[in-house]
Amino acid sequence: MKRCLAILLAAMLVAGCLTGCGQNDGQGSGQTQQSSQQDESSQEQSREQEPSSGEGTSKTPIVTEPVTVSILTCRHEGTTNGADELWFFKYLEYWLSEQGYDVTIDVQQTEEPETAIQLMLNTNSLPDLVWGAGINATNMVKYGATEHIILDWTPYINEETMPNLHSAFQADASALDANICIDGGIYGLPYLSMRQVGGPMLTFGMVDRCYVNSTWLKQCDLEIPANIEEFLDMLRAFKEKITLENGDEVIPLIENANFFEKFLWTCLGFYGNDLSKYGNSVAIKDGEIVVPAYTEQYKVFMEILNTCYSEGLISPDYFTMDSTTATGLAQAGVCGVLCDWTLGNTPDYAEWVEIPPFPIGDTDEIAISLGNTYGALTWASAGTEHPELLALIMDYLYSPEGAMLYNYGPQEGQDPLGLVDGFTVKEDGTITTKLVEEGKFPVFQDYARQYIYSWDYVGYMVRGREYARELGGYPTQASDYSITDVITGQAINGKAMTNYTHDNADGHWRLVSADAVEPYLTAIRLPAAFVDEEDAIRLSDISSVTDNHIDAESAKFASGLRPLNEIDAFQEELKGMNIEDLLEINRKAYSTFLSGYFD
Repeated sequence: MKRCLAILLAAMLVAGCLTGCGQNDGQGSGQTQQSSQQDESSQEQSREQEPSSGEGTSKTPIVTEPVTVSILTCRHEGTTNGADELWFFKYLEYWLSEQGYDVTIDVQQTEEPETAIQLMLNTNSLPDLVWGAGINATNMVKYGATEHIILDWTPYINEETMPNLHSAFQADASALDANICIDGGIYGLPYLSMRQVGGPMLTFGMVDRCYVNSTWLKQCDLEIPANIEEFLDMLRAFKEKITLENGDEVIPLIENANFFEKFLWTCLGFYGNDLSKYGNSVAIKDGEIVVPAYTEQYKVFMEILNTCYSEGLISPDYFTMDSTTATGLAQAGVCGVLCDWTLGNTPDYAEWVEIPPFPIGDTDEIAISLGNTYGALTWASAGTEHPELLALIMDYLYSPEGAMLYNYGPQEGQDPLGLVDGFTVKEDGTITTKLVEEGKFPVFQDYARQYIYSWDYVGYMVRGREYARELGGYPTQASDYSITDVITGQAINGKAMTNYTHDNADGHWRLVSADAVEPYLTAIRLPAAFVDEEDAIRLSDISSVTDNHIDAESAKFASGLRPLNEIDAFQEELKGMNIEDLLEINRKAYSTFLSGYFD
């Protein structure tokens, strides 16, 4: 991959090419995932260099007649209108008209993007743009590098055609590096973020969130647990000693989004990604690629889950509980340990602190992988008749102005379409609007999802936020922040973009989480591995069988339906399902990546 990158960068000097990234298994393969973020002065320099409203594009008109651009996108749960009613797509037509183009944006949405996209790929019936819905590495190889159904953006990502994205990739080489396919092509344009450390770092891929009620600890005369024995004894004490005033039954531990299982995997020494519930996905342990469910640590993991379930330390509805139920129980105050996204649903957030990870068994290295500085992809059909026009549209999303308008809409009173009130900026830098202040939406993001944009992850949100704050008169006073990578010993640098405090639930959970996990952070994070089509098919065939088997049998082990003394037999079953072939392909694919860190 280093050789591919060198070739591509050399070619860029002649043709002007650069590119970007992915989400989940669409994150690409490449070099280190450590951020090479700009400092504040270089950000300002980049802004001066980046045209925000079409400047720097070719003087020759891209199109000279009316054009329709078809877009497929999806929406967040809770939105009630159609994507074709959103402000930004209507504004995009207006903006293009200001550039001299007669463009109609035909927006369609799907409730099941994965199914819809796969059908379109199989039938070669893609719209011009698939907007922020992501694409995995297997499809990039098959439909991009091999069948050329997906547009390769490489010829367009240069100073002339896509200057904003070009400069963004220069500022964060990891986003470029991670998305170069096996043929050197780039088949998706990433959502770009910024490495934020300190309290805000938890917004980018942090998975270890295990909070404990400090008041309950005091009532039981306990300290924060430092090992698994103390952890389990703490849950038992909550069950036996805590009495709720309203007579509700105590459920010592409640979780959402599999955070408890991920916490355990971290304590068992696994890292490299967000870690799957039962250890299906490949991870790093002791510098090697492994499948956690196919290791000795899996037996310890299942023993802990089985103990929690059999002793009633977790809910009896553990296997069927949905997020709504978990949230309701957290709000009812019936638990002493909460593994959830935030503390916003607890009766008194200030009572809660995070439990730092502790070694379990023979673990001698605990690490937590930071999230990437890039995310979901927007990509295009290779059959589009107007790739340069699509490049113009997408590059606007990486400019300060375009990123602001996509994520926040116009300033108050500045909507040229007269459709929305627009945003204002408070003294603390919070972006708001009238409907939020009137209580019709709890936060600005809910308002924006309803009226402004179709999907969060497009363009360069952080750049747009900072531009909005500047226009609103309250620019961000970002301070430099640095922590030490627990694996490499190198500095991880970033910006403390928000001054969080303990005065509210959002600031409190971020700060207590940062304190708990900072000593264990690493920038080493596995990108998706681009492999050839034969290996991709092999991986898909094996994982479709092993994943289902791991999920089904793990639930049996945890509930007691299958005895724990059959775990060795279970792993032999995985071997018979060719899990070692899956490991071999992944180890080969990640060999170059890992060699940059481990001998």
